[in-house]
Amino acid sequence: MKNFPVFIHALSRALARKPFFISHLITGRCNCRCLTCKWRNTMPDGGFTGIINFYRQARNLGFYATTLWGGEPLLREDILEIVKEIKKLGFKTGLITNGYLLSEKVAVTDYLDFLIVSIDAPGKKLDEIRGIDGLYQRIIDGIGHQRCKRIMINTVVSDFSYPECLKTIDLARQYNAVIFFEYPSGKMLISKETARDAFRRILRMKEMGYPVGNSKRYLTSAMSGNFYYSCRAHDISITIDNAGFLKNCITGRVIGNVYKENLAEVLNRSEYQILKNLSRHCHFCTDSGAFESSRTARLKIDAILNSLRLFAGRISKIY
Repeated sequence: MKNFPVFIHALSRALARKPFFISHLITGRCNCRCLTCKWRNTMPDGGFTGIINFYRQARNLGFYATTLWGGEPLLREDILEIVKEIKKLGFKTGLITNGYLLSEKVAVTDYLDFLIVSIDAPGKKLDEIRGIDGLYQRIIDGIGHQRCKRIMINTVVSDFSYPECLKTIDLARQYNAVIFFEYPSGKMLISKETARDAFRRILRMKEMGYPVGNSKRYLTSAMSGNFYYSCRAHDISITIDNAGFLKNCITGRVIGNVYKENLAEVLNRSEYQILKNLSRHCHFCTDSGAFESSRTARLKIDAILNSLRLFAGRISKIY
């Protein structure tokens, strides 16, 4: 397992409360109009120079992994150059896309360690949810062209996508991909009945050996809609928006702008240290990333085993 040393190093940094991962909303622009999205925005995106300067500083501070998302990252005309430069700096690099431009921007996938495609339902249902005719077929065509060896699928379960969302698991099997089912963030997006029925069925599919990346604990929490965990996300990662702002996710206050300021100084500010301590009493986020990483950082055995299998790239026997 060549990624085992990487996992151990990541876990040791998390335990030392030294973040190593960058969750980077690289653009607020998007060509979709998803009903469950809260990230699309009209703020000006940061420029190439500011972004790469930020990554140079981050690498010097021990960060070594990033995921680029949005909005739709492939809408950026300079996305290929950005990904190239980030890889030159030694970052493990992933990208989340709605898939519309996968064929046109296939060269980007040459520089990715993993590609996450957002697919909430197959066929015309996805086109309806996203507000773009022909999107699903473009995704299928794009996956056929892309050159990244590791594909993941992300599916948001909501009243808009259920029950068709469960059929995306067939795509995961077809492309030898891990699939993550997400509980939506926001009010009036999923009923108690939908959550209970959908995630119970997903849990059953996981137990039958389907390539579901979520842990059993996440799926049972999603069934009830109660996510009881102690957040450790800020011991592991920093989240940067498309204008370069690092914010207090609890209060919404700006801590600093990493495109314009020294990253080390931003991370040493009292507001950031307060956030790291305050967040340990929070369990507001319902996404699997915050839930799973927080439980791994707290040395929960099932979460560690699940993370190990994901690092190894195995899609079977995931806890």
